Amino acid sequence: MAKAIEGQVLPRSAEAIEATINDWIVATAGDEVLGCVSLLGYTSGLVEVRSLVVAERYQGLRIGSKLVEALLGEARRREVPRLFALTRKVAFFERFDFQVAERSLFPEKVWQDCRLCPLIDNCDLEELAAVCRELGRWEFQIVVTPLRIAGGTGSPVNPVAVF
Repeated sequence: MAKAIEGQVLPRSAEAIEATINDWIVATAGDEVLGCVSLLGYTSGLVEVRSLVVAERYQGLRIGSKLVEALLGEARRREVPRLFALTRKVAFFERFDFQVAERSLFPEKVWQDCRLCPLIDNCDLEELAAVCRELGRWEFQIVVTPLRIAGGTGSPVNPVAVF
């Protein structure tokens, strides 16, 4: 949970993890969890590598690499047609032949997780600026989706740019 609090991964409830337990790979030493990673399938055949975390004291020991290698093997076994990772650690995933792609290629991901991200109000908008430059378009529609907050008063929103 510490990595979720730090904003490095999205928080996952125990119930959400239990419901997808067969999609997780966990590195352990005895009773200690060293790291984990999971697969998440979307209806379009798109599958995400998500929640890659290595305990801080075990970082630098290639545990993250071994977890991704094991996950890629599982994805091949499942005959996953398209695999992606939404990450701030681009260089790490490039070592496994992942390529940078526009987030707009993954609308299911954006709708399912980005709207729940605790960093949504501080989202990195450099990507939006890069897409605008690439498309040569600086006009777009903003879709403003209200976020539901139990017991909240007011209506925080989740803006999404649509070209």
